[in-house]
Amino acid sequence: MGLTRSVFGHTHKLWNAVAVADSDGSTRVESSGLSLDGHEDFAVAFEAVSITGTPAVRLFYEVSYEDVDGSYIQPTDVNGTTVPDITTNLADENKHHQTISPPVAKFIRFVAIGLATNPSDTTITLRLLRQ
Repeated sequence: MGLTRSVFGHTHKLWNAVAVADSDGSTRVESSGLSLDGHEDFAVAFEAVSITGTPAVRLFYEVSYEDVDGSYIQPTDVNGTTVPDITTNLADENKHHQTISPPVAKFIRFVAIGLATNPSDTTITLRLLRQ
């Protein structure tokens, strides 16, 4: 994980062309956990690329009170409804920039899952921007 300091805060390059090759939805690509301490505003910049077809990737985040694999969950709102995915189907090769509002938690990590039509050569690049 690279950390780049900018005048706006921190930029974390979480994935740089990481393979999301599995297309049956059973393999998860997970980022390392990142502390949310000391920051209030968050955004993600991401893109998926495939040489052989159109990417089909689900991208979402999980939060935890501790940076331990078994403790991460997809957050819910006050009604118990799961917070929406960053994207349920990233199906283009464009660059995307999206604000996210994670609930109060100590750690966050990102998850990408190749969907049924995802080509086996798909890669994803993801950055977390925080201020």
